[in-house]
Amino acid sequence: MDHVGNSSQGIADAQLASFIKQENQKQHFRSVVHTLTEKCWDLCSPNISSRLDDRSERCLAGCVERFLDSSHYIMNKISKEDAAARTRINANEFSSLTDFSLGAPDIGLDTPEFFTAYNSSFSSS
Repeated sequence: MDHVGNSSQGIADAQLASFIKQENQKQHFRSVVHTLTEKCWDLCSPNISSRLDDRSERCLAGCVERFLDSSHYIMNKISKEDAAARTRINANEFSSLTDFSLGAPDIGLDTPEFFTAYNSSFSSS
């Protein structure tokens, strides 16, 4: 019975986490739309009137396109830098583990395999 309770609790937690994630995404979208509207409106339509003129309409369309293009560019750049950083971190963790194991006393340095590899690296030069 306990197992069933834990299982249903896990499902509820996953559903709640999914719901929260969706709500956060909606809030982020609303925030982007608000920022976009505010910045482009201030830039393109400084005078309040009952109707947009052609110039203001073109300016708003161009502003939205530039904003979306720059946001897309920034997100791609951040994503690439994040992936590169993760690769460097993983490589550094591996090499530091490797360096530690090779440099630590009495950890694999006195084995026949080590001496064979060590001696062959000098004899082939």
